[in-house]
Amino acid sequence: MIFRVLAGPNVWDFQFFLSARSTRDASLAGGMWTLGYTIRWFLGVAFLVLGVYYLGTTSGFDAEKIMPMVLTNLPVGISGLFMAILLAALMSTLDAMINVTSNVVVNDFIKRYFIKSLSEKKIIRIGQLASVIALLIGFVFSLAFQDIISAWETMLFIVVTMILVPATLRWHWWRYSGKAFVFSMIGTAIFIVFQKVFLSDLIISYSLGVNVLASLIISITMGWIFKPTDQKILVNFYTSIKPFGFWKPIKKEAISQGLIDPKNKEPLWDALNGLIVPVFQFSLALIPFYLFLREWNKFWIWLGIAALLVVVLYITWYRNLPSKDE
Repeated sequence: MIFRVLAGPNVWDFQFFLSARSTRDASLAGGMWTLGYTIRWFLGVAFLVLGVYYLGTTSGFDAEKIMPMVLTNLPVGISGLFMAILLAALMSTLDAMINVTSNVVVNDFIKRYFIKSLSEKKIIRIGQLASVIALLIGFVFSLAFQDIISAWETMLFIVVTMILVPATLRWHWWRYSGKAFVFSMIGTAIFIVFQKVFLSDLIISYSLGVNVLASLIISITMGWIFKPTDQKILVNFYTSIKPFGFWKPIKKEAISQGLIDPKNKEPLWDALNGLIVPVFQFSLALIPFYLFLREWNKFWIWLGIAALLVVVLYITWYRNLPSKDE
């Protein structure tokens, strides 16, 4: 949870915020993103309640059996609607991941290191080819999994260690360059393979903790090994984003150039909101659970907590958003 909050948007999520017209719009998009997650909890709890109440004893509370058994027992029209919703959610995520892959291959590798001048038609064709290759690689890897649980565990290892730990340092440490990010992911992947081969008996919670710690050590080491990004780029980034963390040299340079107000409190507000928002999102997740289970006392308590945090976030977040012209 700590790294998920600190890392911010990553991989396919990032396009959603990069397409915003301004810093303010990107911040408002983040707010809508947080609220939008509530819908998935209503859908998830609906499946859980139906599965446990009607099919719990039959399914043996197997998480992989509850959803298909619920779908087969729903009326024809309703089951079709649920399937359409689930497939739409799956395809939107998959499409975003494929788009990111083709974009990275074309812009960050082909155009940067191999062929710097390409026609629009060739760029599109290379992007399409990269998308097809990414799908084929994903399909081949999927054959290695025998159940959803093992696939989910693997995804946790990849997302939490290979992505979230380096992504956290990317935002909060001025020395952490693009090369450090890439080699941190490579080093973490190698360690995960080593851990799976030689320490395969570890409980998953312990294993995840070991991998996160190893990834943090690897990432910090890579941050010191590789040169930081050019100071001009870092100053421009800090002036626009104003992240909190270990940015003292860059902040001093931005202040000396008159680019930011020395008394600017935006990084402190962001750090505070980083503590408040997870509690707010957690309350939004609990509300549909207690609503569907008819645990009314807990429902009203968490609804009250969510309402209180809305007021708090209005003061600490909304009123401190960048201006429309910024």
